[in-house]
Amino acid sequence: TESRKKTALMQEAGAKMTSVEDEVKKLVETAEPFTREGEKDESDEAADKLVSQLKATQAAIDETKQFFSERQKDANGNEAHAATLKELNKRLSEAQASAAKLKKAAAAHEAKFLARRAVAEAEERL
Repeated sequence: TESRKKTALMQEAGAKMTSVEDEVKKLVETAEPFTREGEKDESDEAADKLVSQLKATQAAIDETKQFFSERQKDANGNEAHAATLKELNKRLSEAQASAAKLKKAAAAHEAKFLARRAVAEAEERL
């Protein structure tokens, strides 16, 4: 029935949030060498992993945000679902803040890596 479907979708929302939190944890681990004070530039491989993980984390956040937006419509009139969604949105905001902080800390390294990769690709074409 309709109520079971909405309940299943809310459970799926919880699973998506857990997946976002896992992606943020992976991002923390990947960005750790780049966020240490006084560290030299990391290898291209590490920077590539960082860029890939930043993209994966942002994609998971965007997908989850969209899913939550759709669930907001379903939660109208159901206080339990609305409360669950409110808690999930709070967790999503915290995950976004963590990801943004790491992205800001790793931005310089990311830019250097992307510039080196662009130069290498240009040299390859010549």
